[in-house]
Amino acid sequence: PLHDVPYDHHRYTPYALRRALTEAGFCAIELYAYGGWHASLAQFLGLYVRRSPMPRGARVALSYFAWPLIAYLLSKDGPVAEFHGNLMFPGLSGKARKFEASDA
Repeated sequence: PLHDVPYDHHRYTPYALRRALTEAGFCAIELYAYGGWHASLAQFLGLYVRRSPMPRGARVALSYFAWPLIAYLLSKDGPVAEFHGNLMFPGLSGKARKFEASDA
């Protein structure tokens, strides 16, 4: 779904985020994906069940059937080791250190 409407202007890939951090003077950049394909599908199912327009009874029934599937999908994903190939993930996190002149 749209995030922070109307202020969300960028969706960064791991490559673009690494480049932007490097250009801003950061080093020791480590990026991590939250899950992979299974977690992405689980997130989409959860968003559909909880946020799409539908009658309350339908939402309750779908929730009852969707949550076990969502839990199963989440249990199938492990940490993503590398960002390449046909990767799908629901989110990124990371850490970086600002390069200081005294670090040289």
